[in-house]
Amino acid sequence: LTLQQLHLRKRFGLNVIALRRGDDTIVSPGPDEVVRRDDLMIVVGDKARAKEAMEAPGLEDDVG
Repeated sequence: LTLQQLHLRKRFGLNVIALRRGDDTIVSPGPDEVVRRDDLMIVVGDKARAKEAMEAPGLEDDVG
């Protein structure tokens, strides 16, 4: 899925400011950036909401 399809801002108030993909960093990824299973998202937002997003049922399954 893309960042836009994950609806992280709408669902959790989180803004993705970068993706770590292996040794690469994608700074300020666009809404059409496809998120891969091993990507690390760097987000800005409330810590409790970020934890809620990490624990959200099905969110990990959405990311291919």
